[in-house]
Amino acid sequence: MSLDTRTPISAEKSVLYKARIPRIFMYLLPSAFQKSTSNIMKSLFCILLFSTSLLLHSQTTEQKLSKDSVRYYQAQLTKLYKANYDSLRNSEEYKFLTAKLKNKSEENFGVELIFILGYQHNNYTNLNERLVSLNLNEIKSSMMQIGVGLAFRFNKVIIGYDMNVLIGDGTSGGYLHIYGSTNLLKTKRFIFSPQIGYGGQSLTCRYRTQSSATDFNSYFTTAPNKVEIQHDNSVVDFALAFKLYPKSDNSNYLSLFRIGYRHGLKEKMWEISNGNSSGAPFDRNSNFYLQLIIGVGN
Repeated sequence: MSLDTRTPISAEKSVLYKARIPRIFMYLLPSAFQKSTSNIMKSLFCILLFSTSLLLHSQTTEQKLSKDSVRYYQAQLTKLYKANYDSLRNSEEYKFLTAKLKNKSEENFGVELIFILGYQHNNYTNLNERLVSLNLNEIKSSMMQIGVGLAFRFNKVIIGYDMNVLIGDGTSGGYLHIYGSTNLLKTKRFIFSPQIGYGGQSLTCRYRTQSSATDFNSYFTTAPNKVEIQHDNSVVDFALAFKLYPKSDNSNYLSLFRIGYRHGLKEKMWEISNGNSSGAPFDRNSNFYLQLIIGVGN
């Protein structure tokens, strides 16, 4: 049996010994864990030290910003721009230059949309002479126009087309028109736009005569008292359109009205619908017209 030969621990040393007990547990932990913890602490300390250095450096740089440096002049220019931006936009020279720039950027292409309400007077000279010779009333030459049009501007040249429905007393028809134009003739507020175009015009006239029928059945066995005739022709269209700038410095404009003359390219025969047209009169169906236009373009 062995004897315990260790020196007894005094009361004061016992207290110190107990205080060191937690550190003893550190030695009992695995060595890998201890190294990992140590590395983490070192990394955190380095990051904190680096961040503090950057912060102190930036503050020192701002405090020591030279008045003869790029950053200084950039800051002064920014302050100057902000202080004078509003007065610049309100200056007459700025408005003039921006308006000119806008006009130049928009002058290469534009679009015009129009709605048409008009009147035309047709020339049924030969047809009406034939009707008068037969002791019949003449066909009225006046017709109303309702249409829509679209045009595209390529620099100084405008290419457009419009479609019209023609309505008269016992007469109806249609007109399809393509044209070239320009806005070069203008004043400060007004535009005078000459146009030349080509169109196709179609008319249908329904004429009523006194029937010789005496009873119900004879209306189906004798010649009818209603005659429908048609006339189709191609025309060359000369016109002058009037437009208005709402403001003197505005590139947009309003279309107001158009006057013109359509000339039939050749004399065409009046044809009986679903019947024999031999001996029928010929006409060009040329006409004058005036159109009220509601439209906008640029």
